[in-house]
Amino acid sequence: WAREMVKDLGSLPSAILRNIFVDTSGAKSASLLNMALDFFGPDRILWGSDFPAKKGLTESIEVLKDLNIEDGEKESILGGNLMNLFGEGE
Repeated sequence: WAREMVKDLGSLPSAILRNIFVDTSGAKSASLLNMALDFFGPDRILWGSDFPAKKGLTESIEVLKDLNIEDGEKESILGGNLMNLFGEGE
């Protein structure tokens, strides 16, 4: 029975969702990014610009910088998470 239980644990939403990453492209406000942070956490968000959309690169970075999260979490979103995803991080 234990083997079946462990097998089933891998299909739980919490186990599946840890393999999903989202990006910030299209997030035009801090409230959208805060929702993503609440649901996915800062370790599974990747910065994306959606360039050349109407909102410029500077504005999309400013929205992220204005969030009330730790500087290290911002750095992770801006590039650290992607480096880790590709196995190039710390």
